[in-house]
Amino acid sequence: MIKAYHYLYFRTYEIISETNKTSAESSTARFLSILFFINILTLYSLFFNSYNDITFYSFSAFGIVASILNLKYFDDAKHKFILYEFKDLKINRIYRILVDGYPYLSFILLFSSLDIGFYAIYYFIGIVILIKAVTYFWNL
Repeated sequence: MIKAYHYLYFRTYEIISETNKTSAESSTARFLSILFFINILTLYSLFFNSYNDITFYSFSAFGIVASILNLKYFDDAKHKFILYEFKDLKINRIYRILVDGYPYLSFILLFSSLDIGFYAIYYFIGIVILIKAVTYFWNL
């Protein structure tokens, strides 16, 4: 499980480092912490429907604390260890697609659990496809 999370960090770092050369390590850690917080809020909104009670504030506090601990987890030594661990490792294409799709799936689950409607989800998917297409043709 930890190895899969490290690979998620590695793939996110690879993607972010293409555009952000100065602080890709901290940007990757921040992105994963925000994603972690979104997943906790998604779990809350799937099980509960009230947003003005002690349970919501407890989940929010737990999410903030877990996100801060996640930021502290990916320090410089851990970052170098993860890069060394996955630098020469050949990963199956299906696993790469699953890891790359995880953030998108997290946002789609958040949108659907908040009952904001399918149009917002369709817009989100359309924007992601458009960004992927532009990126693909830009790199040709």
